Amino acid sequence: CLDSAFKHLGFAETNKTHMLGNARIELMLRFLNSACLEANRHNVDGMVPVPDVVWFFILAHVIMSWLINFQVLNMRQQLVAQIWYGLNRVLEPIYGPIRRILPPMGGLDLTPLVVLLAIMALRIVLINNVALFY
Repeated sequence: CLDSAFKHLGFAETNKTHMLGNARIELMLRFLNSACLEANRHNVDGMVPVPDVVWFFILAHVIMSWLINFQVLNMRQQLVAQIWYGLNRVLEPIYGPIRRILPPMGGLDLTPLVVLLAIMALRIVLINNVALFY
């Protein structure tokens, strides 16, 4: 799943193996690959449900933020920085309006939790009303 993403981004096989020298990055990519395969397991007629994809992006973003803050991942590594900035660019349009509504909590950002709860509620509503879409 991630191999096709690497090909789409233009990374050659040798470039990818050169960039994946760090065991922590390999562990993170294995997690993302398993999340991608899990999303493909729920595949219906070639489409992965949008809430599942957003769910995995948010989980990857939260875990990466913890690893970066605890200095497990180094932002100076090109692949880590690309993944981090890519996730920020994808999720900021979702987080922005919710951050404006939530009161300031100091250093604690509850926006991903609110979005995950909203996605759970959306999934429940869609699953219970799937007959209306046919």
